[in-house]
Amino acid sequence: MQVIEWGKRLLAIVIMVCFFLPLSECSSSLPESDGKGGTRAATPKVFVAAHEVRFAHWGDAVVLAVFTWPVLLIALRARIKARAWRMALTVAEALLAVLSGIYLMQVIELWGHYRYGGVIVVTACALYALAALAESIGWWRRPPLPVPPPA
Repeated sequence: MQVIEWGKRLLAIVIMVCFFLPLSECSSSLPESDGKGGTRAATPKVFVAAHEVRFAHWGDAVVLAVFTWPVLLIALRARIKARAWRMALTVAEALLAVLSGIYLMQVIELWGHYRYGGVIVVTACALYALAALAESIGWWRRPPLPVPPPA
């Protein structure tokens, strides 16, 4: 169980670092004017999540949450001692990892071509989901806590 927990911590940091990496590149840029009446070749636009978040719309908070929820849930789980709540958070982590991966794949596909940050973050989300799923299966397979005899 310790290996899975440390792996999830590492993946949470990787997901957060990918907020600053180029995730995708626009494949269909329009030609730009060169100011002299001519046009020059289009320069591809690169999508970096940190450059796009301006908090002008609630969608910006969603983008930020997609990259920060693993660290927040790991910190929350460290403070919770009740077994039932820890199991619920583990299942929530698996679901959030799957939903984050799907969201990121759609955003990256909308922009066009994957860049190295996009590949890393989608892979990290998938591995995080597998680790959380393995941990939740471990929780369910554990014997229940002993019930104290009535006094």
